[in-house]
Amino acid sequence: MTKHKTLTGIGLAVLATLIWSGNFIVARGIIHKIPPVSLAFWRWALATLILLPFAWKYFITELVVIRSHFLFFL
Repeated sequence: MTKHKTLTGIGLAVLATLIWSGNFIVARGIIHKIPPVSLAFWRWALATLILLPFAWKYFITELVVIRSHFLFFL
């Protein structure tokens, strides 16, 4: 079990590095086509869409809290 956790941790660390470096390479390639603020927006929008299927169940269960603190989240 410990070896499995270690390999999972290493794999996730490598994945994070690959995602970060890919993000950097893409940003350098399109810097003259997309303004930095737009690029940041689309990065967050894409990340939200990727994470949404995993977080949807928790989002729905906390919807009352989210609505009551909407301005804070905004």
